[in-house]
Amino acid sequence: MRCDNTKPDSQTDYKSADEAMEEEVENDPEQEFESLNSQIDQLNSVLDVLEKKNDDIQAQLVELLKSSRETRQQLTEEKARSAS
Repeated sequence: MRCDNTKPDSQTDYKSADEAMEEEVENDPEQEFESLNSQIDQLNSVLDVLEKKNDDIQAQLVELLKSSRETRQQLTEEKARSAS
């Protein structure tokens, strides 16, 4: 019994998938619309996740800046007191 462990060519796989999709599109414009709509929905979901991560990072940065400002102000006040 022979076992074929060769990996398929990824470019060929993509071409085959693209060709299959083109055939489906040519056969049914409604299916093309549904496919594009699904892809847009997926992209929107990914963008929503990225937007939330961006918002979280921005909130963390604001907190870090506040903390840094407070620490700097405390050090300035301590330095002024010790100089007096």
